[in-house]
Amino acid sequence: MNHPIHFVSLGPGDPELITLKGLNTLQKADIIYCPATQGKHGIISRATDILKAIEVDESLIHPFILPMSKERTDALNAYNELFLDAQAEYLKGKQIVIVAEGDAGFYSSIQYVYDKFEEAGIPVDRIAGIPAFIAAGALAGIHIVKQEEQINVAGKQQIDLEGTEMSKVHNLSDENVTRMDEGITDVTGKSELVEHEEKEPVDKAGWIVRRISELGGYENVSDSVKADIFGFDIADVSGSIRLFLDVMKKLGIKLDGDGLYEEFQRIYDEAASRNVDKGKVEDKMRNRGRGR
Repeated sequence: MNHPIHFVSLGPGDPELITLKGLNTLQKADIIYCPATQGKHGIISRATDILKAIEVDESLIHPFILPMSKERTDALNAYNELFLDAQAEYLKGKQIVIVAEGDAGFYSSIQYVYDKFEEAGIPVDRIAGIPAFIAAGALAGIHIVKQEEQINVAGKQQIDLEGTEMSKVHNLSDENVTRMDEGITDVTGKSELVEHEEKEPVDKAGWIVRRISELGGYENVSDSVKADIFGFDIADVSGSIRLFLDVMKKLGIKLDGDGLYEEFQRIYDEAASRNVDKGKVEDKMRNRGRGR
């Protein structure tokens, strides 16, 4: 086989933010594998929703279920099943696409499958996407870095859901973004040691926990409803992460770093896409007011 297996990044949640290359690749696919979770009332997949929004043929979409658990054995088994199924279809000459929310190469556990194809000698191709923190910067009108400023992805310490404090993060540049499972996203504008404090109001986290419990538990609530309940401030990524982690801790949900990041990003992407839609509506209203 000469053609590769494509890993297409879907971006931060707004279907219009998928790259043209990604869209073209999806349109040529014979099979598209999408990550999903199993809820009480059926399969939940934000990736599938995005594909439907860009009018991908639904018969080509094959969701694969990723269990939500700190113990990653079941998730790794799911990835192995995905690998074996995709490999079999690839050997039949099919054009295979595996999608990931955000960017497939930015803290995405889909990398496990990517590596397995490489080990098997099957060519792979990864198509970049817009990660959530970049989209958030655009929505908020923030220059994440400019001129001679630098951005570092730092990994000083892991977030401990059993602990009580966030780790200290040493900013090595004017702007610093840290990985979710090894620190907390922070845009400070300072080159100094910054200690993160638990600033998210306890009442808000407690209210979210109660609301989710009233709706039947975390796994039975869709990403859309979670986005409503969390009410993330898209311009405050670090605050959103702190709130998310506080809620997950109170709910007793334990995931490893990759699982945490993917779970947060799905909900954050949903919130971010709504802000994009809201902005479009507001622009239309302003233009109508100007007689355009």
